[in-house]
Amino acid sequence: MEHCGSCNATLKPGEKECWGCSAVVPEKEAKTTMHQRFHSLINVLFIFFAVLTPLALVVPNEYGIPSVKKCVVGLIVMGLARSSIQTMTDAKKS
Repeated sequence: MEHCGSCNATLKPGEKECWGCSAVVPEKEAKTTMHQRFHSLINVLFIFFAVLTPLALVVPNEYGIPSVKKCVVGLIVMGLARSSIQTMTDAKKS
C-alpha cells in the first residue's frame, strides 16, 4: 500500500494524484534489467567498432590499432548482434 508524501493518505497502486491533497504522485523508476544492460553494451561496442574501422585505415600499424579486416569483421558481428537484440526488444514490448 502506497502513501502520499505530503499528507500521508493511502493511495491505490494506479493513482497518479492524491485524493486528499491533490498532490501529484511521483512514478517509481523501474530497475534496469539484464536485457537493457546487454543492449547498452552491444550499442557501445557497435559504436566503438564504427569509430575504430575508419581509424584503422588512417593510423599506422605502430599505434596498436587492429587491422582493417579485424575491425570490419567486428563491426559486422556487432551490427548483427545489435539487430538481433533490437528485434528481441521490440518483441518484448509487444
